Amino acid sequence: MKAAVRFALVPWALSRLVVLATALVTSALFGPPTRGVDPAVPSWIAQIGGWDTTWYLDVARNGYEHDVGQVGKAFSNLAFFPVLPAVMAAGRALGLNPFWFGIVVCNLAFLAALATFGVLGRHVVGPDVGRRSVWVLAFIPMSVYASMVYTEAIVLLCAAGAALFAVRGQFVFAGLVAALAAVCRPPGLLVAVLVGLIALCSDTPRADRYRRAVLGTAPAVAALGGFLVWMEI
Repeated sequence: MKAAVRFALVPWALSRLVVLATALVTSALFGPPTRGVDPAVPSWIAQIGGWDTTWYLDVARNGYEHDVGQVGKAFSNLAFFPVLPAVMAAGRALGLNPFWFGIVVCNLAFLAALATFGVLGRHVVGPDVGRRSVWVLAFIPMSVYASMVYTEAIVLLCAAGAALFAVRGQFVFAGLVAALAAVCRPPGLLVAVLVGLIALCSDTPRADRYRRAVLGTAPAVAALGGFLVWMEI
């Protein structure tokens, strides 16, 4: 895994420099997003510090509320799942700026996701395609969200990690990682679906495939269900 991290470091660093340079230029040219940014976000990097980041920061500071008046009279922060706000709250507890703490965690998660994706690629399609896939993933336009205080980088890491555990037959660990993805953001539940499909498509007896599928999906269903129930209490 150390070799995978070393290989992923170059495409990660180069692609993040492109994102940072773009953020600096656009922030200088256009200023903050339409609805502004949280006070924790510096103006010189405002273009990657607005939108949903404002909501995550609000949850990190104030917890969940049914009507917080962020955008309008009927808007709520209940739609934002707890993992990223918990990370930012941990930064606050350490006396750090929660925005910067979150952005560092998200960017490091993307580095780990690239490394894990590379290992998964080598395992599934071979070393050459696996290495090229890391570069493609680092530079695709959507990867800009991995440098924002959004959940994309964390969920991507969970998806790659859960899939790697699954193809190695370690479905207990795959299920636990999928459960983390499920409480990162609503589509994170699809990581459990991926693990379940890997289990069902494995070359093992039918009963064993079903057992593995349950191990890989049940924790995510339980975690998401528990979170939703807790929100209703």
